[in-house]
Amino acid sequence: MPQSFPVSLSGRMVGFAIACDAGLVFTALDPRLEDLSGTRFRDAAELRRVAAAVMVRECGGMPAAA
Repeated sequence: MPQSFPVSLSGRMVGFAIACDAGLVFTALDPRLEDLSGTRFRDAAELRRVAAAVMVRECGGMPAAA
């Protein structure tokens, strides 16, 4: 069974990552990150970096903490 991990930005869960042979596959829960769903990343740091950049570009900042 594949392992999955929550992905949080600024304390808010925005999606989850599933471990695969090539790293991690992201699935977005936040609609602002929908375009990243299905994208493979080398590691969690790369995934968070890209997701944070998309959030800044799409809405001018990171999601507010819940």
